[in-house]
Amino acid sequence: MNIPVKPGEKFSISGTAGAGNPRFVVLKKALGVEEYIKMYPEASEKGKTVYTDEEIVIPESCNWMCISIAKKYENQFKLEKFGNGNIQKQASCSFDWNFGGKKYLTITFDDSRADIDLCKAVLDKYGVIGNYAVIPERLESKCTCGETVKSVLLSAQAGGSEILTHSGTPLGADSQDSDYEKQYVIGKRTLEENGFNIYGFITAGGGDWKNQDFQKSRSYAEKAGYLYADLTTRGCDIYDKRYYNPRNGISDSSVESGAVYAKFDVVSNAGKGWCNLFCHGTAELSAENLQKIIEYALENGFEITTWHTVYSECGVDTKSL
Repeated sequence: MNIPVKPGEKFSISGTAGAGNPRFVVLKKALGVEEYIKMYPEASEKGKTVYTDEEIVIPESCNWMCISIAKKYENQFKLEKFGNGNIQKQASCSFDWNFGGKKYLTITFDDSRADIDLCKAVLDKYGVIGNYAVIPERLESKCTCGETVKSVLLSAQAGGSEILTHSGTPLGADSQDSDYEKQYVIGKRTLEENGFNIYGFITAGGGDWKNQDFQKSRSYAEKAGYLYADLTTRGCDIYDKRYYNPRNGISDSSVESGAVYAKFDVVSNAGKGWCNLFCHGTAELSAENLQKIIEYALENGFEITTWHTVYSECGVDTKSL
């Protein structure tokens, strides 16, 4: 993860670095070059575990803070920025969620594939709503029931579900301004012209999507007027709760192993929060296993809802975003 910084800015870092990942913060003048200005921890032996808890002052000529954390250490890493004498999270949208003792579940179905009607049918069976990340070019494709994707999703929206903009082609290192415009601006406009209410954006994965210009992604998201997104600021501001809301993928294997239920348990143990899940339809998650997830959520007191509801009910003034 790469975060743009300026000389003189101050940060606090704490975390754990291990054998295959001996240094997790690297200060650089520019991305894509081997030369670095400083590393944290400054020294560690291969195979040794190193703990760091210190303050960083960004030196002259430094423009980037590059963070690389071994997955098993992710929950032990913390980065905060000092501002106005106080330590603050690094974001303009670092509001505090106010879940009010409620437990929310959002399930987003990506790609608007032909089986989207089957997913909707399961939700309808339980009287709950979902979220659909739609590729605009697929609106006229046919679903398994014979109706178009557009028809099925307009019905879903009428029933309370939410439609979000998505793309079948990920942005990457070589993407041009026109590519960002197409995904963020034209994609939203196309869906709105077809009768959908669009508030959110879901980032396309695959290829070298992690090398896209995330600052540019944020600019285009703001230009288009999105209230929220999942990974728009992944590479520039992970504390932006408006545009950085990582989702957990669900599949048949995660249901069978019980791994998906651990996601619910994190929220249940806290007594409140947001369980943010996604899949790519029945090719990954069968209708039977989708039913199991819904039943587990309802039995454990989760409100199955939309992204917009989570934002609207949890202390966020969406009109100010």
